[in-house]
Amino acid sequence: EFVGEIVDVGSNVVDFKASDVVSVEGHLVCGRCRNCMAGKRALCANTRGVGVNMDGGFAEFIAVPHT
Repeated sequence: EFVGEIVDVGSNVVDFKASDVVSVEGHLVCGRCRNCMAGKRALCANTRGVGVNMDGGFAEFIAVPHT
């Protein structure tokens, strides 16, 4: 988990804006696999680890999905 400042948001994002300070979960789930669809997101078959499978919280910029 890490904290950062939003610099830009996608066109479908209405809950957040640039300059908002947010915390980000260290494991990003797909939301589409069998476990996610059953509400078992902690068991996601496609979990991506921030700083493991993608740039991490120490990167200057990181793109994460809105959830």
